[in-house]
Amino acid sequence: MKLLKFVSPCFFLFFAFSFLSCDNNNSNTASNQLTKDSIELEKSKIELEKEKLQLEKAKIIEQKNQIETNSQNEQAIQLAQKAQSFNANPNAIVVSEKANFYTSPDYMTKRKSYLVKGDLIEAIRVSNNFIYVEFYSQYLDKTSKGWIDVNDIEHYNY
Repeated sequence: MKLLKFVSPCFFLFFAFSFLSCDNNNSNTASNQLTKDSIELEKSKIELEKEKLQLEKAKIIEQKNQIETNSQNEQAIQLAQKAQSFNANPNAIVVSEKANFYTSPDYMTKRKSYLVKGDLIEAIRVSNNFIYVEFYSQYLDKTSKGWIDVNDIEHYNY
């Protein structure tokens, strides 16, 4: 009987401890679940922010490409206008240190002959941003003809 009296309080303590222990485990489990949910939420936020930054980067790259394209188009228009302006005023001067002659209005047809800065020429025809020119050399008493890149010359009134 003494044993029963002793077992009952022990049993009661064991039961209470187990109950508290379970409640503590449930509390820890709930806390762990909240922490996991919180971490997953933060991961999702980071992923969304990452996607947002990638979209912004793509937009900036697209804008840069558009600006470059516009700039190239403007340069092409300016070159074409410059080339066409030699129809109205055929007198020109070489402004590059070396202006190569080309067999046709194509960069693949470069010849060995060239003009130098300061040479005066007359524009005959315009094609593909090239100018067909005549150049008279007083030293050689010879006239040279060929295509010159429009970037190598400027208008000149003589």
